[in-house]
Amino acid sequence: MDGANFDSLTRILARQTTRRRLLGATATIGAAAMFPMQFQRASAQASDAVSVVQQFYEAIDAYDYNAAYALYGTSMQSQQTAAEFEKGYVGTAFVQMTTSGSKQNSNGGTDVSVNLISWLNNGGIHAYSGTYTVVNQLITGANITQGSDPGGTSPLCDINQLSFTLGPWNAGAGSRFSSVEASNTSNASCVVGGSPRIIINDATDGSSLNSVSVAGSAPVGITLNPGSTAHAPFQFSNWCVSEKNQISLAVEVAGDTAQGTIDTSTNGITYPPCLGESQDPVLNVQGFVTGPV
Repeated sequence: MDGANFDSLTRILARQTTRRRLLGATATIGAAAMFPMQFQRASAQASDAVSVVQQFYEAIDAYDYNAAYALYGTSMQSQQTAAEFEKGYVGTAFVQMTTSGSKQNSNGGTDVSVNLISWLNNGGIHAYSGTYTVVNQLITGANITQGSDPGGTSPLCDINQLSFTLGPWNAGAGSRFSSVEASNTSNASCVVGGSPRIIINDATDGSSLNSVSVAGSAPVGITLNPGSTAHAPFQFSNWCVSEKNQISLAVEVAGDTAQGTIDTSTNGITYPPCLGESQDPVLNVQGFVTGPV
């Protein structure tokens, strides 16, 4: 999103939510005996809260804005509709989210500290930081402010900086699993983030199938130095098209509307079985990650 849209969102997020009074415990248990249990509960609560915020940004980076909005509590949803929430990200290509700690607040919720870097479709890169408040596994408040632009942060990769191949294939439960391998073939470092879009083009009948982005990868950008590679796992199911058709694969990455070609000469396409022509084929892709394929 552009700075104005993000700033309007941060003003909404910064509004105070309704405070809830905590009920005091009535059991007469010694403080020393209670402390280990309280500490364990607080630690579990903090872990759950961090997980909620991570799921929120995983959904955003998978372009599943309804799933992200569903993690808002009623106090947050009352301030903007789902459509307004999605509109706020119209100019955003990718958002990186890392946490820097969490603590239980006096209202029974957990405040999760975050650092954000937002790459925009227009090439801008902005940094934000602040806290999200999580209660009962829902985000009930936030205080996010824009900081200085992050100097030294690489831009998102253009499609012409990358080459694409398919990783090894695996099979299971009627599906086929592989990954899109993106290698930086340029002389400059760049970042890949979020889910690529895979397009299956059928030149025989003129049809095409676009992948659906799904959450599951950490909302962290991958800096690709020249020669480095990242991969995006995907699931392919229910292919009822003849394997004799002329099929090719294209790909798009966050921040660039141009398409690249996926080279299938090394690892060709392994087609899943047809599970029913009345059902749509499935092509689900997660965000870019590094490490073993």
